[in-house]
Amino acid sequence: MASDVPTDPRRGQAISGSNSEWARKRIAANLSITQLAALSGVPRSVVGLIDKGRMIPSPSEAAALLRALEAA
Repeated sequence: MASDVPTDPRRGQAISGSNSEWARKRIAANLSITQLAALSGVPRSVVGLIDKGRMIPSPSEAAALLRALEAA
């Protein structure tokens, strides 16, 4: 059964997330949480919480995430 969820080609992991705006931006950039964390310098656990809408990023985290998303 085929899935419409994009995957990380290196690991085959689904890159889907919640319906948060951050998750939508990350998925549109075709990035996994791990990839976005590596590109932004924001810890993976923090990116995961932001992605799920369980944490609001600080201004510096938001700026780092946006830079990483724009560069992807």
